[in-house]
Amino acid sequence: MENKIFNIYINSTYKNNGDTNYDYKLFFSNYNIHINQDEECFIYLKNFQTLNTFYNINNNSKYFSIMLKDDVTGIKTYYNIILETGNYNCYEFAEAVNNMCSNYFTMAYDAKKNCFLYTQNPSIVVETVYIQPNKYNCKYFGLTADLYTNIIFPVSSAIINMNYFGIVVIKIIGIVSNNKTIDNFTSNNSITSSDIFAIIPRQDAAINSLINFTDLNNTFMYKIQNNNLDFFNFVFYNENNELLVDLQEWIMILQIIVKTKK
Repeated sequence: MENKIFNIYINSTYKNNGDTNYDYKLFFSNYNIHINQDEECFIYLKNFQTLNTFYNINNNSKYFSIMLKDDVTGIKTYYNIILETGNYNCYEFAEAVNNMCSNYFTMAYDAKKNCFLYTQNPSIVVETVYIQPNKYNCKYFGLTADLYTNIIFPVSSAIINMNYFGIVVIKIIGIVSNNKTIDNFTSNNSITSSDIFAIIPRQDAAINSLINFTDLNNTFMYKIQNNNLDFFNFVFYNENNELLVDLQEWIMILQIIVKTKK
């Protein structure tokens, strides 16, 4: 008997009530795919496309704080800084921070070392300036997250990375597979079984360009144990196990092949 092949084209534009781009449910009960006892079923991700429009300065990463400590009295004064949401390269990021913080410090990008040099405003005397990024933007600053770093003397940051995350993780809820997928993307860093279906790199795609993954080698192929297929739930994360709530519309091509067991 010939293999039964089902090509499934999915456009996230068309949603059920309550669905989002990052948590999308697909029902195809009218085309219920049955797998008989003498058959075996495989699912493949053939193509995935979406725009790389994730903001590196978003509702999580736009916040950081400055502390001024009086070197005589020890009194500390705190300032919370909020950056405008958007996409920044290293020069634009430094310019935005300097525009808001030059009364306290300036940062200059060192292109050869890919780091920032922080310099306290020389007009500040008998006080020390500290900077504290959060976990979402510490890579941009090249400083430790949730820790105040003093810059009373010029300080060079660690190597910076203006991308908070580098991959799109696609999970499928609703399939039973004998492919054993495990990961340590969860917050507790332990190795556990997971529903990861595919991992798509996005860091190499320019901002606002198309992330276009085509699988030529059946990298993401799973043998599944379901007796019938009529529902998939696609959920999108990054490598930090955080939902990609900023995900734009996407297109996916799946292929399901039902074969007679040998």
